[in-house]
Amino acid sequence: MSCKQTETRIARRCTSEAISITENAGLMGIPLPAAWKNAIGVLQQGETDSDSSDSKTS
Repeated sequence: MSCKQTETRIARRCTSEAISITENAGLMGIPLPAAWKNAIGVLQQGETDSDSSDSKTS
């Protein structure tokens, strides 16, 4: 596995964890800044896009 692939996997995992933490905080009723919610929305969209592109290359 190349260094670039490893970095991509690490970035994906961090993104996934950030999304999960944010979703759980929202479910617990913790107020989240609008900017944070927007950033997570962008990350979710990017994660969805990269997942679909991975399935095409496999």
